[in-house]
Amino acid sequence: MKYASRILSLLAVAVSLIVLAACGQQASCSGISFGGTGSTGGGATGGLNSGGTVCGSGGGNNGGAADFLFFQQQGNILNTATFNGSTLTANLTGSVPSLGNGAGADMVVVNKSFLYLTWIPQGGVGQVLAYAINRSSGSLTAITGSPFDTGTSKADSIVADPGGRYLIVGNSANGDLVSFKIDQTTGALTLTPGSPLANANVAPTHLTVDGLGNFLYVTDVSNLGDVFGFTVDPTTFDLTPMPTSPFFFGVTKVAGEPSGQFLLGVDGSNSVDVITIQPGTGELLTDVTYPSTHSGDNILVHPSGKFVYVYSLGNPMEGFSFSGGALTALPGSPFTAFPILDPCKIDQNGTAIFGYTTTGGFGVRKIDPATGLITGATPDLSVTSSPNFAPTN
Repeated sequence: MKYASRILSLLAVAVSLIVLAACGQQASCSGISFGGTGSTGGGATGGLNSGGTVCGSGGGNNGGAADFLFFQQQGNILNTATFNGSTLTANLTGSVPSLGNGAGADMVVVNKSFLYLTWIPQGGVGQVLAYAINRSSGSLTAITGSPFDTGTSKADSIVADPGGRYLIVGNSANGDLVSFKIDQTTGALTLTPGSPLANANVAPTHLTVDGLGNFLYVTDVSNLGDVFGFTVDPTTFDLTPMPTSPFFFGVTKVAGEPSGQFLLGVDGSNSVDVITIQPGTGELLTDVTYPSTHSGDNILVHPSGKFVYVYSLGNPMEGFSFSGGALTALPGSPFTAFPILDPCKIDQNGTAIFGYTTTGGFGVRKIDPATGLITGATPDLSVTSSPNFAPTN
């Protein structure tokens, strides 16, 4: 049954990829009435993995909002919502960037200052759209040089290292991986010398960087449970496949944790895997499997590294404390009192989980950063949006 659940999870991701690809090839994706239950990028699981947010002090002034939420709204505009701790409010009347005709799949916030979005323009090739974040209002300004070409036919997954030094973009169509160096002051992107890494033997649908920013781990829908590992050059940020990769652990998504010692993985069954990373080489060694009450195909790691959350579209979120490589269920888990959100992402301070609702809007679940418990829900934001979003404190 465990492997049957894995296959069902993989098929669901595959369907999402087909939908996104179709959007990118239509005469126009502008004006689409988005909805449904997830996407390639939107299904990323937060923490230090694809589509999440990267910790950092950021720049500019701290505004009154506790968080900003950026999302690709109906009509292909990039809107901003503010969360003040109790209410999530969208900037529905203000000036927001128009993305034009095309398809976006994934986005990530770096150092609380820059927003990066994968993009395939109508009839075009892979790009990254880049915006500077106004820390007072949450408004977005295009970074000079944006859009940045990836040099690949498509771009549909994205991840940044915890230090905000580089971006990695995946192309699930051709199996390409691209690295960009991030200008720490302006947010501008520069392709690394070895990019793109073509035909990397993987069709990347989920990207994860370890907690120290030394290694990249990739999973895809065409390999049943393989994790592909790459070393990241500390100077150029180019990628090199690990000699012993891929590693079979039967997981479909993985997430890093701050110490860089472990990956945590799920496979759509009633279990969570803790996989040990070999220091220096990044090779994946052994894993220990812990039971979960329900099946989960998405995973979040709290920025502190002390808590782990597992969820799926059909099941409530479950929480675990994480210490010394061991998982222990949190009191009150699974959190059945709250409506299901999927996909979800966590903010850098670890105070809130943002998620996509079944009606195409967004909800927030507050976290007690001391205990990891989900302490309350707020009214959902009712908008017509894709599940392509990213929060930041």
